[in-house]
Amino acid sequence: MKNIRIRTNVHYRDFEGQCNFTIELNVKNADWSGISDETGEYESVTGEFTNKYSQKCFDSIMKRLKGASRTWQILDWSFAGRTNGWFVLLCNGAIDCITRRQEEIIEQEVQQFFNEFNQNLLEHYGERGCE
Repeated sequence: MKNIRIRTNVHYRDFEGQCNFTIELNVKNADWSGISDETGEYESVTGEFTNKYSQKCFDSIMKRLKGASRTWQILDWSFAGRTNGWFVLLCNGAIDCITRRQEEIIEQEVQQFFNEFNQNLLEHYGERGCE
């Protein structure tokens, strides 16, 4: 199982001018097993499920961090990398003020969503996983 850990500013250049820094988590190689080739191609092109699912992850992070800091803020989320394998939080403020506890909350949320990706993907498209 993949262990999700925070990295900062890996793809900052892609977002320069939109934020002061980025918090990034490697979400490459999510489990797409049980999805038909046709559905996989459709999802890869449209992001119908992935974008909604990622927004839920972002909302969950924001809820857990609500009011946690006055020195830095998460503005929005995006994907980065050649295959959109990085979940990116666009942030403003003081990067040095992020606490380890705040990092742990972000990592926990992304880890949980990553671990449950396949189950939710299959449910979204009404497909059965391989048993």
